[in-house]
Amino acid sequence: MKNLWNFNKFNFIKTNLLESEFNQYQLGIDVQNPLGPGYGFASDPGLSIYGTDQDSPYVDYYSRTGGSINRLNAISKAAMGTDAISQSKSDMFLDDFDYYSNYKILRIVKNDSLHLNIFISFHFDDEEFFGVFKNFNGYSQPKFDSEMFNDQRFNYIDKKYKLKLNSYLKKILDNWFIPKKKLYKNLKDNCQVKDDMGSIKYLKKNSVIEIKGVDMEKDGTPYIIMKQNDKKYYLKNTDYFFFNYWFESIVN
Repeated sequence: MKNLWNFNKFNFIKTNLLESEFNQYQLGIDVQNPLGPGYGFASDPGLSIYGTDQDSPYVDYYSRTGGSINRLNAISKAAMGTDAISQSKSDMFLDDFDYYSNYKILRIVKNDSLHLNIFISFHFDDEEFFGVFKNFNGYSQPKFDSEMFNDQRFNYIDKKYKLKLNSYLKKILDNWFIPKKKLYKNLKDNCQVKDDMGSIKYLKKNSVIEIKGVDMEKDGTPYIIMKQNDKKYYLKNTDYFFFNYWFESIVN
């Protein structure tokens, strides 16, 4: 069943997925909620993709962000057009590339090392598979793992193929996490940021901020620079990766 991939876009999940499925496919996560990510409350609602309202665990703030799907499509096309993988004349990954489809970010989980595991799903032809980036924001390059790699139908997927797929998927995620320079509304109660002095401040829910850009710490860790009422604030550490869940664009 080679050459049946179609990479299209990342979407956020709006249906239920049992966490036990991740265990079944040996992606290294313990079952904590047998009803899946759409049911019950997150232990830390500030890290939940379903928002921060304690009375509304099913809220998907991402669905309110107009144009996000188009942006992800543009990112994937740009990444493919400029990536070195496109320079190869004979490449199994490129042979399969046009058949990836229906990518979804299922959830982002803080692990025991305080880094983030990012779980995704995708379709191969019309069949759904699951995968995970462990320690996505760790000190070394994260490794993408999928149940698909243990499926005998895809035994042609070698180390070189996996490295290219790993690099490509990470590039799309990296670019999606970078916010555009425009105005956003805060959807999170008392969103924690830092000021120029390093002091912790809290942004009120529904307050408006302007994104000025993204920069890097000396260790390469990204952070977001924002402005409100002539004051600069910074969203840092793991909070950086939750910007698109906690803030909603108010301009196109």
